[in-house]
Amino acid sequence: MRNTCGSGKSSQEGGVMVTPVLATCGEVNIKDLVLNHHEADDVFTCYIEDLCHLKNVGSTQFRTGPGFTLPVFHTGTPYRVWGLTAIILAFDINNISSWTLQI
Repeated sequence: MRNTCGSGKSSQEGGVMVTPVLATCGEVNIKDLVLNHHEADDVFTCYIEDLCHLKNVGSTQFRTGPGFTLPVFHTGTPYRVWGLTAIILAFDINNISSWTLQI
């Protein structure tokens, strides 16, 4: 089963409203999706279970200012999950799984 993950709480950062959603969408056939090219260039799916494997979890460090480290998920596709999406995903994996994601 393919899943998407998010907290379900809206937040506004830099004038952009973000509403992540935790959901199960069942089996998805990418070829059946109708992509709105004004909203996204491409689409992919991955299993939450696969993202929980340590081999698929990484981090990126920003050294400007005080510096900070953010999670990065390798998806088995040409894409990585990073940025706000990865932060939300890491938070939710920590809340729904039996292990704690260490970044």
